[in-house]
Amino acid sequence: MLGFGNGQFECFERFSKRIENHWLNIFSKIGQRIKMTVNEASFLV
Repeated sequence: MLGFGNGQFECFERFSKRIENHWLNIFSKIGQRIKMTVNEASFLV
């Protein structure tokens, strides 16, 4: 871990957390859209 300071690691951890939350938001939005589409489809049938 040469030249990899504690501050850098903390920054990286925060960065990965942000990406994780970003993807979770995207997937939950996609999931909601799929649910809505399924509900509409079952309503039409």
